[in-house]
Amino acid sequence: MTIIQGITEAGMARLKETYFYVFMGVFVAMLGAAVAFPLASSITGGVFWGLVIAEFIVLFIFMKERNVFTYLMFTALTGITLVPVLALYVSIGASGAIVNALLGTTMITGGLTWYAATTRKNFLGLGTILFWILVALLVIMITNLFIGSSILALVISSIAIILFSFFIIYDTQSVITGLVEPIDAAMNIYLDVLNLFVHLLQIFG
Repeated sequence: MTIIQGITEAGMARLKETYFYVFMGVFVAMLGAAVAFPLASSITGGVFWGLVIAEFIVLFIFMKERNVFTYLMFTALTGITLVPVLALYVSIGASGAIVNALLGTTMITGGLTWYAATTRKNFLGLGTILFWILVALLVIMITNLFIGSSILALVISSIAIILFSFFIIYDTQSVITGLVEPIDAAMNIYLDVLNLFVHLLQIFG
């Protein structure tokens, strides 16, 4: 693994801008979830899948437009689509799992961002490897939808936590070195954080 030089002033500025957008996205997602929570029982079936489709449409638009508005639209939709899962945990008295997942996500994201910004190790060469591991993991996840194995689900979540932890390091170094723009990096890191939270929730739940 090659060595990466210390973070420059320009790199720090890009990182700060990126995390400003990430915090905005998380806030909007939480706001969307809070507003939609009383309607949790209605977010099922066609409504839920309609929201999922809307997410992909907005994500596609973001990939073409790359602006803050579509980014925040996407994060709001992800917050709303999480409501049925969050409501289920609350209804069975497992609110603690949500809190633990939030704390775990915050600690992991903060710690790995600091590591990515301060380490001299260069993780940028891992992009292709991480992508194909993600593809394989998605295939296994889809397969498990038909198998319905709880043990396999836990294994998947454990691997996903490790995978998205590496993605946080990779995406952080990508914006520090100027390979991607802050708004693109914010979307990438937001997705890392979102997936980290979801899989931690699976583990804690």
